[in-house]
Order: sequence, then structure tokens, then C-alpha cells
Amino acid sequence: MPKLDIFKRLIPKVGTSPATSDGPARIDHALEDLSRTTHAVVEVANRAEADTIASTLKAGPNPSEAFPFVVWRKDERTLDLMEYNQGWEQIGGRRHGMSASVARRTQPKTVTELHVEQFTRVSNGWNLSGGNFVVPTTGMWLIRMYGNVEGITASTAGDRFFAYQVNGVTKQHFDIARTADGGMDLYPLTKGDVVKFVGYHDTGSDGSSSGGRIMRAEVIMAQISDISWTSVG
Repeated sequence: MPKLDIFKRLIPKVGTSPATSDGPARIDHALEDLSRTTHAVVEVANRAEADTIASTLKAGPNPSEAFPFVVWRKDERTLDLMEYNQGWEQIGGRRHGMSASVARRTQPKTVTELHVEQFTRVSNGWNLSGGNFVVPTTGMWLIRMYGNVEGITASTAGDRFFAYQVNGVTKQHFDIARTADGGMDLYPLTKGDVVKFVGYHDTGSDGSSSGGRIMRAEVIMAQISDISWTSVG
């Protein structure tokens, strides 16, 4: 029978007779068995290439011994691990983050989605969905929003706030009590979640023909940890 060496590599047993051998010595088979059980980091272009290799390992001989499978993703610059019969887990590499400016003319007493003006800093992997931010990876995220309602000061009467929503559900409000204001929040996000930034005021119009007032903010999202979530309940 093949055996594992001290580095857990599968080494075929080759002897002089059927009783002491796993069969005729085939260098290609021996090297294939060895390579499947050498748990070195494999460089891949993207997740699709990693999935293809993982599928081949699962379909081969002794699949459980071919795992854990570790890859370095060149597109995301992350170190990802897959245990046998489990999904991918990011175990290292660069974390994601972005900063952007958002703004829109908002009518009084109406919660309004703020549109992206531009990214000022951004890591690879971000996408927009209808002008909203698609989270590139699962983890704990710091979310900051700071800005103003044009044409008002701290003494202007009325309520006004920024907020962010995750998949259409409001998670946190940031009151605008001063001329410029905002706040921060910490929230667990999953890859593919859609984050929307919105604004609200009831301070009337700035006198333009379009009515309402422009609300503008800088938003920052920074991944502060990589977490492999376990579902509960």
C-alpha cells in the first residue's frame, strides 16, 4: 500500500514482487500521487481556476489526502484555503476597502438614494449594482459616512441624517447636527451584499428650479477582519 512520508506526501510502495509492491513502477503515476499530496501553495489566476483544480483533486484517487488545498489568487491577491468537502476560506492577503463621494439633490421629507460621483480609493473586486456598492468579500466591515446638506448650517431648523442600507434594510442613521456631520458603524457583511447610502432632510428648498437641496458625503468602507462565518439557528 502507498504510505505517507513525514511531509504527508503519498509515496507508492514498489517492491520486487506483487506481495511487496503496489504494482509495476510507473514514474508518471508516482509523480501524480506525490503532487496530489504535496500541500504547497498553488498560484491561480482567479477563483474559477482554483475551483477547476479543486474539482480535479476531489475526483482523483485519495481525494481526502489532497486537502487542505491552498491557493494564491493573483486577481484578488489573497491566500485562500479549501478543506475536503468544504468551501473556500480566505486565510491571508490584502483586505478590501474603498472610499468614494456620493451626492444627489434630495427633496424634503424623502429618503433618497445618493449616487456615486467617483471612487477616490478602491481595492480590486468592487462592483456597482444600480449605483450601489457590491461587497467583494465576507468579513467584519467599518463603515463611515461624513458630509453635509448644501445651504444649511448647524442652526438651521429641521431634521437631517445620512444612513446606509444592506440589501434594502436600513442598518444605521448618522444625524447631521452640525454644518457637516456623520458617523461610523461596524457591521458584518457577506460577499455579494449590496450597500446603499441614503440621505434625508426636511429643511426645505435652496431656491433652485429643481427644488430640494443637494446632499453630499464621503463614504469609506474598510474590511477589518476575515471571518469564516458559521450559521446559527
